[in-house]
Amino acid sequence: MVVHKEPLSDDIGTLAGPAGAITDELASGIDVSGRSFCEDFVLTHELDGLAERSLRYLDARIPIHFRGRAGCGKTALALYLAHELGGGVYFLSGDAMRTTESLVGQETGMKTRHVVDRYVHSVRKVEQETSIHWQADVLTQAALGGGTLVYDEFTRSPAEANNALLSVLEEGILMLPAAAGKGSFAPVHEDFRVIFTSNSAEYAGVQAPQDALIDRMITFDLDDLSAQTETAIVSHRSGIASVLAQRLVALVRAARETGAFHQVPTMRASLMMAQVVQRGGLSVSAEDPTFCELVLDILASKGRRADGATCIKSLRADLSDLIAHHCPAPKRRARA
Repeated sequence: MVVHKEPLSDDIGTLAGPAGAITDELASGIDVSGRSFCEDFVLTHELDGLAERSLRYLDARIPIHFRGRAGCGKTALALYLAHELGGGVYFLSGDAMRTTESLVGQETGMKTRHVVDRYVHSVRKVEQETSIHWQADVLTQAALGGGTLVYDEFTRSPAEANNALLSVLEEGILMLPAAAGKGSFAPVHEDFRVIFTSNSAEYAGVQAPQDALIDRMITFDLDDLSAQTETAIVSHRSGIASVLAQRLVALVRAARETGAFHQVPTMRASLMMAQVVQRGGLSVSAEDPTFCELVLDILASKGRRADGATCIKSLRADLSDLIAHHCPAPKRRARA
């Protein structure tokens, strides 16, 4: 019986060509090259400056890391930049169960070929051949094909799983298992880029990244986007008027500054409100009871619960005051 391992491809050098040459199905990542991330992305003056700086570093083959709390727009910005770079775009989410194999590739099964030759009546010849199939995964696809890998929430993956990235980012070499069938390493394509994102406030399910990996990237903190940028994003994504989006953003930012929340409300809360207001035809006014219910439903649930019901009642009262301040009822004209 002969056992051999199927190579990554007929010639591993073909993976160093255009990203479009790779057609293998990914097991853990997603090829999102065919999607456009420009239509819904709002490029304000603030984000335009950040994007220009990021593209400058990415062009120099330096990885970028966007760090910020949930809802600040880091993933949207990462996908937009990946699209702007051109070529293939691959998306990967951090996960506690991730391993090096789920990044690089792994054996996916075996194929056995059994041949019995009885061409000569008195002679029986038997041949059996077993092939081990190895499937390249998202890091191999992007690194050797010249694509851009967006590694979302990479700190949710174990640090040892991300060790495969160290030689890729520093020496430009991807270490391959013997099952790949073509040596133990392959050179990284010159157009390969990586964009990381992570949540700076999350602690559940997050693991400390190794210093060696952080040292290989440039980190931008996105927690402090301006009110003007948030307003432009909320207005564009929801379709409501800019003046109404401005009220909602101001309301959420004021609530955020109170420090009374277990889960700090983000721009996503403003966007949720705007979407319901737009589709439901609500008034962004303290006089609209449905709108007030909407604000309380979205924000009150994020409050601290350590002090019990009394704390929640106090928070709801404070939120009602913020609604009255930032979304006042329209002034009525005095009768002549």
